[in-house]
Amino acid sequence: MEKENKKILLRLLDKNKTIKKWFVIFFLISILGNSLSIIIENREYPDAIELGQVEEDNQYVKCKIKAIYELNTENINEDKTVKDYYLATDGTDVYILEIGKAQYDILTYALNNDEYTTIPFIYGMSKDISANLKQLAVNTYSQIFENSEVNIDNFNEYFTPYLIDVKVNPNSSAQIFNSIGLISGIIVIIIGIYCIFIMIKNRKKIDRLEKEGMTQEILNQVLDSSKIEYERCKMMFLKDYLISYLYGIEIINYDDIMWMYPYNYGVYGIVTNKRIIIITKDKKQYVLANAFAFGKKNKEQYEKCMEEIVKRRPNILVGYTPENIVAMNDKNFKDTINSVTKK
Repeated sequence: MEKENKKILLRLLDKNKTIKKWFVIFFLISILGNSLSIIIENREYPDAIELGQVEEDNQYVKCKIKAIYELNTENINEDKTVKDYYLATDGTDVYILEIGKAQYDILTYALNNDEYTTIPFIYGMSKDISANLKQLAVNTYSQIFENSEVNIDNFNEYFTPYLIDVKVNPNSSAQIFNSIGLISGIIVIIIGIYCIFIMIKNRKKIDRLEKEGMTQEILNQVLDSSKIEYERCKMMFLKDYLISYLYGIEIINYDDIMWMYPYNYGVYGIVTNKRIIIITKDKKQYVLANAFAFGKKNKEQYEKCMEEIVKRRPNILVGYTPENIVAMNDKNFKDTINSVTKK
C-alpha cells in the first residue's frame, strides 16, 4: 500500500511542467534546425561564375587569389566601416575582398609560405562597393603599385565593379540552421540531465517519507479539497505542510518554520523575479516561489503565499532585518525557537 501511495504522491506532486515544455521546445528546434541544414546543404546550386563575368550584386562568384593586401586606412576616421575588407588580385583583375580575420590569417600564411601548388579559388557573393571603400581601395592601390593615375572617376578601369564577400554563400543559411540545431541540442541535453537529477531527488524525498510512514498522511492532505495552491509560485498549502515544487519537491512542516523574508532577484538593477526564503529549525534554507516580478497575477499570488505562511505560522520572524539576523544567531537561537513556537 505504501508503495502505491508513493507512486500516486509522486505523480500528483510532479507539477512543474515548465521545464518539460522547454525540453520539448528545444528538442523540436534542434530537430528542425538540423533537418533544414541537411536539406539546404543538399540542394543543387548554380555553378559559381568567374570573377570577370559578374554583372550584378548577389551573384555566386569564384575567383582566384594570388595576393592579398590590407587596405590603407591612413587619414580615415571610420576604421570600423572597413573591418574585414582587403584588396586582392588573381594576377589579372584587382578586387575588394570581404573576409573574416581568422580566414584571412590562414590564407595569407598559406600564400606567404607557398603552400599552394596552384593559385587557389575562393568563393563568395558579389556586393556593391560603397564610396568609402572605393576611396580606400584607390589609396591602397596607389601605394602598392605606385600608380598616381588611379582615382574614383576611373575606378572601374582598375578594379572589378563588385566586391566579393566570402563570408556569405548559398550555404550560409545551412550553417546558421546547423548552429541553431547544435545549440538547441546542447540545451536539450542540459535540461534532460537536470530533469533526471530532479526526478532522482524527488524519489529520494518520497522514499524518506515512506520510511517515516508519512506517505499516507501527506497523500490524504494533498487530496483534501481544503488545500490551497498557487501555481504561478509553484506552492501548495496543506493542513500541516507547505509543499514547493519549484526546484523539485520540498515538503516543509509549518511547525519547523522559523524565519521568512522576501528576496528580489534582478538583472542590471531591474527586479525580474521575487522569491521567498524560509529558514527552518535545523537552520536549513529553502528558496520558494520565484515568481516573475511583472504582471498583476504574479504579484498577487506572491503576496498571498507570504500571507499564507504567516497565517499558518503566526509568530515566525518576517523580513530580512538586523533584529531578525541577531535573533537567528546561535547565541539567541533557543530563545527565538521558544518565542516562535509559543501559542
